[in-house]
Amino acid sequence: MPIPLRAIIAFHATARTGSMVEASETIGVTPSAISQQIQLLEAYFGMRLFSRTGRGVLLTEAGERYFDLIRHEVERVATVTEQMRVQ
Repeated sequence: MPIPLRAIIAFHATARTGSMVEASETIGVTPSAISQQIQLLEAYFGMRLFSRTGRGVLLTEAGERYFDLIRHEVERVATVTEQMRVQ
């Protein structure tokens, strides 16, 4: 299975905002698309990354660990991409 880059972006946005709705607004997709990508990433790892809580989500222990590992790299890619766009 190829690395699910869209799912990683959806995970990062959701972990950062704590909401699939806010994550969807941030990256310009539907909340359903965010949910599907999160499910895909959870299937890829074989573990839950979020606990669903009413209107929001909370990172599981595994989700927190993964977010800590990728947070700065994803943000760095976004920053560099924006810098290239404006040159």
